[in-house]
Amino acid sequence: MESINKIVTGSLVSLSEQELIECDLSYNKGCEGGLMDYAYQFVMDNHGINTDEEYPYRAHDWECDKHYLKRRYVTIDGYTDVPENNETLLLQAVATQPHIGNATTEAFKKRGSSRNFGGWNSFAV
Repeated sequence: MESINKIVTGSLVSLSEQELIECDLSYNKGCEGGLMDYAYQFVMDNHGINTDEEYPYRAHDWECDKHYLKRRYVTIDGYTDVPENNETLLLQAVATQPHIGNATTEAFKKRGSSRNFGGWNSFAV
């Protein structure tokens, strides 16, 4: 989301992970983990997301601060899932939007880039 916002507006804005942790609870589970697709859907349903500067990361779950939900600095119109091992669809997707990657922990342990959050192992770039 930060990348597409930079491409469209020319401004690189750090977005609030904490807003997603505390407020996107329809399917995601705060610090216990979640899926990127649900986070994107939350941002679309909320008509945007706040900045990290205004709703900073605190590394734990608190209650959603609904005051911040009204501050929407970046919006997205949609997202695309690409099936694994489908190079053609991946090329089509990256031609129209920034790439978001998702991989298993084992693939990134080999590179030393994996992180474990509450038992869920994942990454996105």
